[in-house]
Amino acid sequence: MRIVCQELEAWFMGDRSALEASRLFAKLPKGLPIAEPDSVAKPFDRLRKAKPDYGKIAGAQAKAPHLDLDNSSSMSLRQTIAAIRQLITNEDQ
Repeated sequence: MRIVCQELEAWFMGDRSALEASRLFAKLPKGLPIAEPDSVAKPFDRLRKAKPDYGKIAGAQAKAPHLDLDNSSSMSLRQTIAAIRQLITNEDQ
């Protein structure tokens, strides 16, 4: 069994292109993106500090379509994607 991540916001915080493409920030705040987003204790709080009106659902909807699943700086996202791809490959056989 594996815990994916504390909060999904960690996946978003490490992807510059997703943050920029989401247009949630007029300009990326200092400290974003983060090189090791999985090490951030409370990623939602970090995003809320950068953008006080940041909301989980609206934020996820804005950023998720732009996530680069193959080049994220989030190790947990890369491992999750690899595990899902492995499951799909095994089911096809």
